[in-house]
Amino acid sequence: MKKKTQKVNKYTKEIENILDNFDFIKVYKVMDSLNWTWVKGDTRYFPDILELKKCAKQLLEQASSEGMKAKEDFFVSTGGFTAEFFYLKETKLLKLSFVIEEWETRF
Repeated sequence: MKKKTQKVNKYTKEIENILDNFDFIKVYKVMDSLNWTWVKGDTRYFPDILELKKCAKQLLEQASSEGMKAKEDFFVSTGGFTAEFFYLKETKLLKLSFVIEEWETRF
């Protein structure tokens, strides 16, 4: 029987650093105070902290792997989270945010 090999992200250490330092409790409290729910299929539900971390990790993995593959900036978002990968000359930047309000204008 063949073993299924798991794809390893080059930025595992950086992703773990973000997950260890990001304040998921604050996100949970904000979502609770705003009655902010997620949707899975036909069901609305309130994610626990473990699910918030899992979602954030998936977004960070996707942003970093897609950004490196394309050799350009890349972002992905869902459920309030935004993961951004910036492809800079000398260094790379990986960022996680939880956005409740944003506004921009083009001119």
